Amino acid sequence: MFALVLVLVFGLVNGLFWPGLQAALPSIAGRARLAPLLGAFNVAWSAGKMGGFVLGGILVDVVGYTLPICLAAIAGGLPALLLPADR
Repeated sequence: MFALVLVLVFGLVNGLFWPGLQAALPSIAGRARLAPLLGAFNVAWSAGKMGGFVLGGILVDVVGYTLPICLAAIAGGLPALLLPADR
């Protein structure tokens, strides 16, 4: 049950995080660097997602499902620390 609650919270936080992040990228990068930044952002996001599936599957096999879900819930909020605090 605890893992199910974590998945729900992770989904809610993820849904709140992405619109704000996408809206903040132009103010972080500026117009001239926006296209390359979006490209790098999407490559990093996709590579991280693919690696996360592999690592998550290995962790589930080795230690069970609770630890990978807890790690995902914690790590999912870390990029928010990189956003500017002015908005």
